[in-house]
Amino acid sequence: MARSVSGLFVDGGQVDSAVGALRNDGFEAARISVVSPDGLAENVAGNQAECHGIGAWLVDHLLRLGHPHDMARRMHDEVAGGRWLVTVAIQTDVEDGSARNLLVRAGAEQISSVTGGTMIQVK
Repeated sequence: MARSVSGLFVDGGQVDSAVGALRNDGFEAARISVVSPDGLAENVAGNQAECHGIGAWLVDHLLRLGHPHDMARRMHDEVAGGRWLVTVAIQTDVEDGSARNLLVRAGAEQISSVTGGTMIQVK
């Protein structure tokens, strides 16, 4: 089963910090994706797509990474409302914990993990 951790951010500077921290921790660029509020979806390895139907793409992308449908829709709504979404594919429980901590330290307002199944408000 696919597993991932996602974080919602207010601005691009936080996203850059999150991606940098994930890369420095050893997560490969191909496992990290970023979706901006303006509809640009990007894999950190350089694959980029401006999607006119970003909503359907984003929900499908999150479902493939193991997120439940209602959580994927909620994240789509947050991105449509102006937030940035960073998602990292994980393989182990250790990576899950590390990714969560790194996203929070970078400023994520909310994080979710497929294993948890719920969004966690970060204070």
